[in-house]
Amino acid sequence: MAQLSSLIRTAAATRSPSSLNSSSPDSPLDDPRRRRKPTSWYKCEHCDAKFTRKYNYSIHLETHKVNRERTFVCTVPGCGSAFHRANELDRHMAGKHGMVVEKKGARKGSVYNKFG
Repeated sequence: MAQLSSLIRTAAATRSPSSLNSSSPDSPLDDPRRRRKPTSWYKCEHCDAKFTRKYNYSIHLETHKVNRERTFVCTVPGCGSAFHRANELDRHMAGKHGMVVEKKGARKGSVYNKFG
């Protein structure tokens, strides 16, 4: 075991800093676990938005639909705002009415409370 660790230290010491930037097979830059920049993008045909994940792209496309169903309605009397996504309603409740959602299991059981 000691021989192996000394061999690894010797190999690391003999490597020059410029060799670390090379594209040799043992280069750390070629490690498949390293995060790489995406090579493909999902581009919106309605605006300049670009997405790396298809799910995010499909959610974004919903924003361009004129008559989309708004199932999440504000419960404050006299407000009447309705939203397509639950997180939009949460943001509205916090920003406009000073209320935050108390999540209790499923979204159906959500209760909004005033900030403390």
